[in-house]
Amino acid sequence: VYDNYGFPFDFMERTKRRAQLKEKYCFDCDCIACTENWPLYDELELTRPDLDDESQQNLSEMIDNLTNLRIVPDQSVHITKLKDTIAELNAMIILLDEKGVKMPCPGLIKVITTRNQLLLRLANRSQSLNYM
Repeated sequence: VYDNYGFPFDFMERTKRRAQLKEKYCFDCDCIACTENWPLYDELELTRPDLDDESQQNLSEMIDNLTNLRIVPDQSVHITKLKDTIAELNAMIILLDEKGVKMPCPGLIKVITTRNQLLLRLANRSQSLNYM
């Protein structure tokens, strides 16, 4: 079970995020993003010095593909397509991990965020028992 407290590290600076978490949930956040004071998404470098040229190109292509993926509340989208897309995104996450990509990384953040949006969409969907 995962819980989302609603204050993403990549779009809200640490001091404000920690203050809101303290006020609303009465705890001091010690997540890795707070502990290491990760920069905001817009402040991250798009290129990664820790990646070779081929891996950097693959990462750029992944980001471009995700930019073209639109997540809209269209219930006509087939559940299999959602599952296939989630599987592809999981494969991207594994590939980035195998390449040694570490957070915070704009490409990895985008892949994880997109995957999580699709998982929410899949979880919030009601499916007919006569579907199969």
